[in-house]
Amino acid sequence: MALVFVKNNKGGNHLVYKSYKFRQENKELNLDGLPKYCRCSSYDSTRCPARIILQSQSDVSETNLAHNHSAKPSKRKAEEVRQQILKKAKSSTEVPQAILASLFGGISEEVAGALPSTDSLAREIRRERQKCGSAPPNFKFLKNSQN
Repeated sequence: MALVFVKNNKGGNHLVYKSYKFRQENKELNLDGLPKYCRCSSYDSTRCPARIILQSQSDVSETNLAHNHSAKPSKRKAEEVRQQILKKAKSSTEVPQAILASLFGGISEEVAGALPSTDSLAREIRRERQKCGSAPPNFKFLKNSQN
């Protein structure tokens, strides 16, 4: 079984295993360069005791998979949509509302409910563009500076 990694808010990787997200517990790596010890990403909020050990790319030792919360597949799908939004923001010069409208058309209500508000997503698009230097020109600023 191939391991699936998704990006978190800060650019790190989370492992998705049996519909639950796991994060790296410490700095120790296995022979494949992957994190060796992982704990449930909900540990900080719910003190979830679930942990796994990655021996290699395909070998997962399940030390404790007793989660004290339910899996939220809609939240995972919402995170994938959020990553698509940020990827499109870097590559296009469309206004944030146009990007959001183009991607909101094909998602379910459950996923839309798990996403942040449209204002938060638009702000995140602007921040991402400023960070990578691909912000579209500010026409109001250009008009005022020529006077």
